[in-house]
Amino acid sequence: MDYDFFKDEYDAPCVQCSMEYEAMGIFLTEELASVDLIEALLADVESIESKKLHDKTHQGKEFLLKLNRDDAIVRSNILDSMSDDEIPEELNYYDSQSESMCGLDDFKALLEEWLDHVKSASRRTRS
Repeated sequence: MDYDFFKDEYDAPCVQCSMEYEAMGIFLTEELASVDLIEALLADVESIESKKLHDKTHQGKEFLLKLNRDDAIVRSNILDSMSDDEIPEELNYYDSQSESMCGLDDFKALLEEWLDHVKSASRRTRS
């Protein structure tokens, strides 16, 4: 998974992920701007890795994150509110913005780097 960290015009931390992982980038940027929340998710990942937890779900405002021993899945809440018949065919092109999946180890690495980026951005804005 390729990704690029940057700050937007308001100095807020952002991440853009490669095309098939766009939902991951949107999820991190929109839902995980809090150091505490990122650290809590990292603790959940570590609990799953150490087999203290089997899986974990995090319900955000726009996305649902599902973690299990193999995968991290980010899925737009809109997809769950519509049946397959209700989703216009032309929106299939934008599936990567609505749902992404990667291995738990890749998600953990992304989260750790995202945490560093968010901490770094918050230090710069306080200065």
